[in-house]
Amino acid sequence: MKIGLIGAGRLGLAFALLCEQAGYEVIASDVRKTYISELKKGVLGTTEPGVHDLLWDAKNIEFTVDNKKVINECDIIFTLVATPSLETGDYDVSAVERVVKEIAESGREGKALVVGCTTNPGDCERFQDELDSWDVFYNPEFIAQGSIISDLRTADMVLIGGDEGKYRDELVELYFNI
Repeated sequence: MKIGLIGAGRLGLAFALLCEQAGYEVIASDVRKTYISELKKGVLGTTEPGVHDLLWDAKNIEFTVDNKKVINECDIIFTLVATPSLETGDYDVSAVERVVKEIAESGREGKALVVGCTTNPGDCERFQDELDSWDVFYNPEFIAQGSIISDLRTADMVLIGGDEGKYRDELVELYFNI
C-alpha cells in the first residue's frame, strides 16, 4: 500500500516521514517548489525535534510539487493543507476543496482521502459526495509544535471519522505502525 500526502508542511512532513519509517512507500507533495527541492536534497528548514533524523534516514519517500502524481499512484491520500481561520469563525477550506477537485478530475476511483486538517461541520460529507467512489475520512491530529513526532507516536487517542469503507482497517493499522 502506498501512502500519499498533499501538504508537506510541519505536520505533513512529520507524518509522511513516520509513515515511511513504519515501512510504507510514501509520496509527499507541496506547492512550494523551493521547499520541495530542498527536501529532495535532505535539507530541512525546521527545528521540529526528530524530523531531521527521520528525513536523513528516509529511503522510501519521494517529494514532488505534482499532486497528480500523488493522486494517481497512492492508495490512501492524506491532505494536511492550510485551513486558516476566517473572521466569521469558520475555516477557509479552499485548499482542501482544490485537492478534492483534483481527485475528482483525475478519474481515479476507489481509493481513500483522509482530511487531517481542520474543517467546518459538514465539509467532509460534502467532500464524500464529490468523491462518490472514494472513502473519505476525517482524521484531525492532536499535536503541538515542538513535539509533533512525539505526539504522533504516543497519541492518547486517534480520531478517524467516516463511513466503514474498505480503507478503514488499513488506517487503523497505519496508526498502530507509526
